[in-house]
Amino acid sequence: FLKHILVDEPYIPLNADAMDIDCLFLPDSFDMVLLADVIEHLDSRASIALLDMANEIARICVVVSTPKGFIPQDIDIWGYGGDRHQTHRCGWSVEGLEDMGYSVVERPYTMSDVRRCSTQSVDPHVTMLYAVLRKDNDK
Repeated sequence: FLKHILVDEPYIPLNADAMDIDCLFLPDSFDMVLLADVIEHLDSRASIALLDMANEIARICVVVSTPKGFIPQDIDIWGYGGDRHQTHRCGWSVEGLEDMGYSVVERPYTMSDVRRCSTQSVDPHVTMLYAVLRKDNDK
């Protein structure tokens, strides 16, 4: 992927572990940090740590999307054996995010019919949580 990025694109690709963002970026480096469908792929402790680090590097807000509750997922969409990266390892609740200071909205969502590595049956109709932590600052 990184070999095919055009050099005149207005972004800098990073190939790094998400758990290293506190080492890669200074506090208040970004107005907003977006964690779209990320935290459910980490265990609970790592998810909380990542949210805390995102809060440190965000100047204005942190925006998170994640399924409500634990949704089993062991898919390999591209067939390259990447299911270990796509596996869900924890689930989140409205209350759990609100306890961390987030404002949360729930929205129904239907998952795509994708190739799965197991025969585990999963209802494609889930609820997504969209959460915003707005930092209380004068910056």
